[in-house]
Order: sequence, then C-alpha cells, then structure tokens
Amino acid sequence: MSILELDKKGRLTLPKEIRDSLGIGKKVLIINAGDHLKIIPLPSNPFQILHGAFNKKKFKELRYYFDKNFEAIDRRFENINRRFEDLRYYIDRRVGLIERIMIGFNIPILLSIITIFNKIIYFLKKKVII
Repeated sequence: MSILELDKKGRLTLPKEIRDSLGIGKKVLIINAGDHLKIIPLPSNPFQILHGAFNKKKFKELRYYFDKNFEAIDRRFENINRRFEDLRYYIDRRVGLIERIMIGFNIPILLSIITIFNKIIYFLKKKVII
C-alpha cells in the first residue's frame, strides 16, 4: 500500500514496483467507482490477450454449437414456409371469388364499390330503364 501525491497538473506517478508487479505498460483504464478509483492495466498489444483463446478444440465446440442452432432455426423456417404453402393452397382451393376480392381489396373500398353499384341500380330502376 502506498500513499501518493498528485503533481500541479493533477497527475499521479505509480511506483515502479507496483507497475512491475501488475504488469502495467503504457496504458491503463481508470474507472470512477464512486468513492474510489479502479486502475486496470491494458495490454500494449490488444491481440496479445487473445493469444490462445481460440484453440482448435474451442473452435470446434463453437462451430458445433452454431451449426446445431442454425439447423434448429432452419427447421423452424421450413415449418413456417410449409404453413404458408398450406394457407395458399387453402385460399386457392376453398375461397370463392367474393372472398378473393375481399382479401385483395381493402374492405372499405369494397363497401364503397357495393354502395355505388346499389345507387346505380336504384337510379336505373327509378328511371324505369331496367
């Protein structure tokens, strides 16, 4: 444990034995933890930390995990696609012309078209053309 003083510019010099024991190079991360500071040494070469992190065994395990999960996702999408195909088949086979028009048109548009046809028929009946 050491008590350190800040210089006129607010800088702090860590003693060499602390720097050497913690492996502090040129960069550190300082975190404000409320009533104290945390100093975390950063490597001068960030890839140095990753050295050996991905050996062949871990890579194979990760690849197996992702392949297994992607297979499950593919099966789900196949089920969804199959359901949409079933729905299309049902609509093509079972639904009549009016239902297709109602599905194709917006319902308010369809109602306005029916209203216009009714008014035309009423007008023609009133003029005794039909």
